[in-house]
Amino acid sequence: MPLIKRKPRRALALLLASSALLSACAVFRTTEENLSAESWLEVSTENFTITSNASRRRTEDIARSLELFRNVVLGTTSVGDTESHVPTFVFVFRNESTFSAFATTLSKNVVGYFRAQASANYAVIQADVLKGAEVAQHEYVHFLMYNSRFAYPRWYNEGVAELLSTVGTKGKWVDLGRPPSNAAWLLEPPALPLKDVVTARNTSGWHTARAQKFYAKSWLLTHYLHFEKGRHEQLLRFLRWWNSGRPTAEAFEAAFEADYASVDQLLAKYQRKTKYFRLKREKFEKRIEVGARPLPQARALSRLGWLLLSSVDQASDELSLRLFRKALAVDPRLAPAHAGCGVAMIRLGEAGGEAHLEKALELEAQDPRLELAYADYLAMRSRQSNVGESAGYELAREAERHYNRCLELDANLPACHLGVGLARYHDGDLVEAAKSLEEAHALLPSNTQITLQLSQFYMAIDFKDRARQLLEEVEVMAHSDRTARIAGRLLAELNGPADSPDDSKTSGSGEER
Repeated sequence: MPLIKRKPRRALALLLASSALLSACAVFRTTEENLSAESWLEVSTENFTITSNASRRRTEDIARSLELFRNVVLGTTSVGDTESHVPTFVFVFRNESTFSAFATTLSKNVVGYFRAQASANYAVIQADVLKGAEVAQHEYVHFLMYNSRFAYPRWYNEGVAELLSTVGTKGKWVDLGRPPSNAAWLLEPPALPLKDVVTARNTSGWHTARAQKFYAKSWLLTHYLHFEKGRHEQLLRFLRWWNSGRPTAEAFEAAFEADYASVDQLLAKYQRKTKYFRLKREKFEKRIEVGARPLPQARALSRLGWLLLSSVDQASDELSLRLFRKALAVDPRLAPAHAGCGVAMIRLGEAGGEAHLEKALELEAQDPRLELAYADYLAMRSRQSNVGESAGYELAREAERHYNRCLELDANLPACHLGVGLARYHDGDLVEAAKSLEEAHALLPSNTQITLQLSQFYMAIDFKDRARQLLEEVEVMAHSDRTARIAGRLLAELNGPADSPDDSKTSGSGEER
């Protein structure tokens, strides 16, 4: 195409980009104003801390529903009541207007999400949209399952999460087994072949429609195996054989005494008669205590700022900084707002971030997460130093001192063990690095960042079998294409061109993408 024809298009693109930037700035101002004008509430339960601008009654109902949901998951699966070493912060927005203003900086058409990190979980729900609760419940099931020490194939992980995502209450009953809101049309022809579902280790690289059909078919298969008479024992047999290392196809056909095509036909018939089940609510309502109190504006804005920092994009960082500054204008001695302000400024390349982190520690010396934020900052600066530079070495020592202080305050904080492990690894202290990274993984096996770091450490010291096992776990757990690609690339390094692992152990498992 002649160059002359490209110039107007580029000029138009620049004009559109400028318009988008102005629009984004307007959104940020509107968002800040909207959030500042809201009344906020904190509702606490044994396992969740909820920040909400919905009514107290609605927020308390959601709090009880979340605890009840957790009890249902623990009571109807083999997950077990494992202790969570990271808090789960839930944010409830009362309607689309307040939710949309906030979610605009994250993703379009989002009605809820769950973001798991090494220091905390963040769940976001729109109070008046059922689908938002489904999304959060789905991801929370993953969090519990991946921390349970049991290994499951990808289809079963997703199938159970979809199955339990629609758990709901009605009077004295808990409904279990209702189809997800989009399952019906996703199961319409052309259906995804059952073999493609069962043998997939990950859906990374799949186009959207195919990936969605994978979720729907996984839900249907899991529903069938749990509720159709005589199938549950076969499911347990398959999982036992799959975990023992038998090839997926062999384990499947031996456990279910049929090939993929035959089971697929049974599923087609079962789909037409799927039903849900009602269990007595009182069975799961043990020890659900709810405490509610008004949340001061500064603390609410600070929490929303930290929620934004859990994302990894400039727009979220910019809005978080505005919220932290607004919070500090109201309460200049709010330590979490100082720490968040420091983190946001450092990410955005603004001067003065370190001073805010130091001020946070001065104001609140007993908060392990403030120590963690400062230690992470020092560790980042040490990694940016030139190799062998004495200043970098001193920064690394200071970072480790703050990590250790964090562990004195909370010995079970996975992110802190991760930080200590990475600091010791970069210093060449491989034995102590191994201990810290292994402790982080033991506390939070669901976290793919920790698992990837530990697998790379094992690769560095030539523990190939252990590294391969961890990378296979990451492949199954990964919900981002980037994480799945990293795990796949590292597995390819380990396996080498001569290796030919079976279909259940390879990246993509030979499926069409």
